[in-house]
Amino acid sequence: MASTPPTPVQPWYFRPSVAIWLGPVLIVACVALRFGWGGVAGPPFPFWGIGYLLGAAGILVTFVGWMGRGNA
Repeated sequence: MASTPPTPVQPWYFRPSVAIWLGPVLIVACVALRFGWGGVAGPPFPFWGIGYLLGAAGILVTFVGWMGRGNA
């Protein structure tokens, strides 16, 4: 009796149809937080780390979305 392996379930934010627009939104949010709060000096301590995490997440989500376009 042949059985097919289960298809891997991706989180909703890694699906290419969502990741293509969510990644750039996160990158823009990173830049807006970085330069919109306090100008070039940037935001105070806990918030600059959050901004950089938003940017890194945006890059990751965009990359996953672009790489998954052919598979969906």
